Amino acid sequence: MKLTEKENVSQSSAKPVVLNGGYGWIVVFGGFIVYMVFCGFNSAIGLIYIEITENWGVAKENLQWIGSLQVGIAFLMGPFVSSVSSSISARRIVIVGGCLQFVGYLLSAFVSSVNLLYVTLGIVVGIGNGLTITCSLLILNEFFDTKLPLATGIVISGGGIGNIIFSPLIDLCLKNYGYQGTLMISAAIALHVQITAVTFSQKRPEQGQVLSLRKQISEMMDIDLLKTPAFTCSIISNILSSMGFYIPFAFLPNSAAHYGIDGISIPWLISIIGCSSSFGRPFFGWMAVTFYRQKIVLYSFMLTVCGLSILMMQIWRKFYLLAIACALFGMTSGGTVCLSTSILPDIVLSQSLCNSVGITLLCQGLGSIIGTPVAGGLIEMVRIDGIIYMYGGITFLCAAMAMIPVIYITTSEKHRQRFHQKVLVTIESSLPDIIINVDRRHSKTNTEWVVNV
Repeated sequence: MKLTEKENVSQSSAKPVVLNGGYGWIVVFGGFIVYMVFCGFNSAIGLIYIEITENWGVAKENLQWIGSLQVGIAFLMGPFVSSVSSSISARRIVIVGGCLQFVGYLLSAFVSSVNLLYVTLGIVVGIGNGLTITCSLLILNEFFDTKLPLATGIVISGGGIGNIIFSPLIDLCLKNYGYQGTLMISAAIALHVQITAVTFSQKRPEQGQVLSLRKQISEMMDIDLLKTPAFTCSIISNILSSMGFYIPFAFLPNSAAHYGIDGISIPWLISIIGCSSSFGRPFFGWMAVTFYRQKIVLYSFMLTVCGLSILMMQIWRKFYLLAIACALFGMTSGGTVCLSTSILPDIVLSQSLCNSVGITLLCQGLGSIIGTPVAGGLIEMVRIDGIIYMYGGITFLCAAMAMIPVIYITTSEKHRQRFHQKVLVTIESSLPDIIINVDRRHSKTNTEWVVNV
């Protein structure tokens, strides 16, 4: 019996065997290490700011661009790496990324200018980060389908573990070896990222599926999606939340010292964020699966709690109160990381999903680049440290408000009709032709066809 659809659907070749386990878990472990190193170093960069400020006599506000460039460029690299990964193996890309991380950290130990640090510690390391973290997620698609959300959650939870481990580790290195020795040790650790590349098998795209680089990038960056009101509001929300996301990591260590908290306890505040984030990412991922019809509402709720917890970091100045604020921020911010792209299948049609992810990553990168420098500029303008937490909290609260139109649009009957289309198909067999109705329901990974005879 042959099924013929009256829409133009391209015939794809047979898919390779997906393991959903076995060697795939080795790949997950490799990706876990990549994320642990990336997020671990970035979460501890506020401690390095303090050391450089004391040694160089520069204002800490001048250093904010370093961490912003690291994270922002990593996100901006996402669409580009996604495009070239179909023709270059993930293993080679991760090796190149690990080398760039190593070179960036090592050169940073010997420079004596903030402007040079922007290049070495910001741009070079940022490019290396983008190459490694993007491939560690892309390669999961070759080994998992039904268990892909679980595998992805385990990989990105490495970021929370990195926050727990690296803040005390970097603090210990700074006290014993200074910032130069710490950056050299960071370079050595980053070099070990290349070992994880061994776990990444060669990517072998199917024949006829490799497009030109220019065509793939244009497909990933189809800005016509911005004409969709719901998607535009989600992009605005992503930019705003990314602007406030790294405020605690960059500024809280210095603020805690001003609050009178002892130096031994300060790194543990960042570790608390990491620990709670490691729990929040799989927990809210499970919540989103369980209450999948309310994913966008759940996402908006988490943005709101993130904003309130950052505001509390200015008011709560005792260690145990700051620890509560950090735990709330870590748990809910970890959930936003999981859901920021997971809600897109409810906003755009399945054929536009790749485009929407590419644009979302770019906008998250832009928000990350400008976020902490804007906060630093506010401190210089008003000379009040508390302004940074007002700024960070307000960006998250505004991000939550930007999702209100998305909730309204996606729950409207008109929007649901777009995601529940009916087409006619013909079943060709030895029996007379039968015309039947087929309901098409779009999901994250494919299109579900429900046949009603």
